[in-house]
Amino acid sequence: MMFKNILIVKLSSLGDIIHTLPAFKAIRENFPESKICWISEKSGNEILKYVDGIDEIVIFDTLNWRKKPFSMKTLRELKESLGKIRKKFDLAIDFQGTLKSSLITFFSLAKERIGFEWKNLREPISTIFYTKRGKFIPENTHVILKNLKLLETIGIKKDFPEFPNFRIDASLPDEIKVDKERLILINGGGGWETKLWVKGRWRELALRLKALGYEPLFLWGNNKERERMEEESKGDIPLSPFLTIPQVIKLISFSRLLISGDTFPLHMANALGVPVIGIFGPSSPWRNGPISKNSRVVFKELDCSFCYKRKCKKMECMKRIDVESVMDKVKELL
Repeated sequence: MMFKNILIVKLSSLGDIIHTLPAFKAIRENFPESKICWISEKSGNEILKYVDGIDEIVIFDTLNWRKKPFSMKTLRELKESLGKIRKKFDLAIDFQGTLKSSLITFFSLAKERIGFEWKNLREPISTIFYTKRGKFIPENTHVILKNLKLLETIGIKKDFPEFPNFRIDASLPDEIKVDKERLILINGGGGWETKLWVKGRWRELALRLKALGYEPLFLWGNNKERERMEEESKGDIPLSPFLTIPQVIKLISFSRLLISGDTFPLHMANALGVPVIGIFGPSSPWRNGPISKNSRVVFKELDCSFCYKRKCKKMECMKRIDVESVMDKVKELL
């Protein structure tokens, strides 16, 4: 099969977009002369514009459109975005698998529209907008491998994931002094409150690393995370200044190790091949965790583990992860 113009639909989140990059690389390798366009939310563009091999990125700002769905501005932007993709593609692949993304795939009017089998979707009705569906993929399959598996529908078989190259030209703030042999990044954010580690443990971990001669640096992504990490810092563990997404990527690429919950920096480090330790509670490390050889995960398996809940009164899965468990993984990698 030969496709001259290929559309990838993966809107969000940042981590999910990173998990789709090995599938993109496999498509690019099999269709080196084809034009590849990627549909994303605005936030995804901050990663995708630095990825080698993507010819065009079309923004579907659905998060803002939903706030005022019938405003003239929303309708105009939606029309413009649809106009950029309509009747241009031989193939459209929906890696998102939601009703929203399947409709976008459908309105592209691509000749072939590929998506997951209905049992693999939270919104099974999405499948009616595809011309072909992938075979059923077991629920515990890692999302990176799940995305690669979908490509078998168009004859691409790749068992080992590879990430594309990133072209990052950002410079770091002057106050960040990088020693590649000693810099360990610690990201205490998580997106969901159930992914957050117990207060005080990030600090204890940083002090343990500092005692071994490493230079821990706390990362943060929004004001809530900054306040939380300021409490962990107490003035004697450095806190990063505000960083743009390209600067975060650049800093991660310079680090000896990154330790994080299940969120963007963890997945970015995995994509860059930087040694990484992931701390997991409500989400499964086997489905969402880093999969490189120089990665490790820490979790406590309970009856309620990997529930994917964003709210929990007990949060036992995170409380039972102690600093020593993380340090054991540090010793394995360094």
